[in-house]
Amino acid sequence: MSDALTLLKKELKSGSAQLLDASGSTTDDIGVATTLHLTKLDQKFSLEEPTIYSVADSPISLKVAYFSWLNKDLGREDFTNAANEKNVEPLGFVHRSDLCSWLDGSKNEFELSSGAQSSSVAKDEDVVMGDASAVKEVDPFLKSVLSKERNIVDHNTSLRGNKNVDFSNAGEICKLVYLQEKKGSKRVTEPESASSSKKSKRPVTPIILISPSASALLTMANIKCFLEQGTYIDPNTTDPEQQKLLNHADLTTVTHVFPRVGKLSFMIVNNTDKFTKSEYWDRTCAVFTTGQTWQFKNYKWSKPSELFSNLKGYYFHFEKEPIPSTVKEWNVEVVGLDKYKRFKDAVVLNSFWDSLERALVAKGIKGQ
Repeated sequence: MSDALTLLKKELKSGSAQLLDASGSTTDDIGVATTLHLTKLDQKFSLEEPTIYSVADSPISLKVAYFSWLNKDLGREDFTNAANEKNVEPLGFVHRSDLCSWLDGSKNEFELSSGAQSSSVAKDEDVVMGDASAVKEVDPFLKSVLSKERNIVDHNTSLRGNKNVDFSNAGEICKLVYLQEKKGSKRVTEPESASSSKKSKRPVTPIILISPSASALLTMANIKCFLEQGTYIDPNTTDPEQQKLLNHADLTTVTHVFPRVGKLSFMIVNNTDKFTKSEYWDRTCAVFTTGQTWQFKNYKWSKPSELFSNLKGYYFHFEKEPIPSTVKEWNVEVVGLDKYKRFKDAVVLNSFWDSLERALVAKGIKGQ
């Protein structure tokens, strides 16, 4: 006579088992069920009946085995909570995986079941399938070889044992330790000269070069208002209120706070007359162009191909207006403004700051 677990395996291949309560009625609640009905085989078993699968030399009940099968896809914590709710002894993660792999046919024998019951699995299955010649005398030599066989355990089982340990926070812990050690080493190796240290740590003021062309959308007059307030004003406006917002200096500064880089103040100029030191070019992070090559005459890189391979380039224009063919050939980012809808300026500006931040990170420029 085959055991209940072997018959359940056959039932799961082609039929569907049913849970019955004490009155014999069908139920979906294993907590109140007392009997398992294998409908295709027309056999009933008590859920408390021991099976051939053993844990710590103790056979598990049919109730534990069937509950494990029904909830085979649940995580360890959810499975344990569900078992406690239904008053079922929870099977460990590794044993549950071993049992369910056998029940669904993924493997032909148990790997972790203890006790003598597991050795009879193959015989029971053959009897169920109707093979009368399945039980045969085992060859003595084969028996000797099998006695020396050992189970192969994968690295996950070796590391975790019978518990599925969550190592997801290990990376954060390592990062925390690394940062603490890095801070400690900085204190030890601090330079002797405090003044030189302060100079090296002083924030750099990046430079944005814009075009001096009268046809440029952004000039020294309106660029501060656009970059700080997110509103474009025509530099040639005749509106008295808007004229108050325009800037008429040869040099202006703009401050912005980036998510990654931090707070930075930019110096904005439209010529290189005061670039008396090479460090000014090191501090230059972006160039605004109108597509006219005469703008680059006194630049460190007068050829557009060289200039925009070293510095981030931008071409601002009104949408739907043609873009010069020269601009299309250069390595510059085209930024389109709506000619009339000023509420769209803020969206364009946010996109520009995101783009510029990537350029700042690439150049190694950091703020406060």
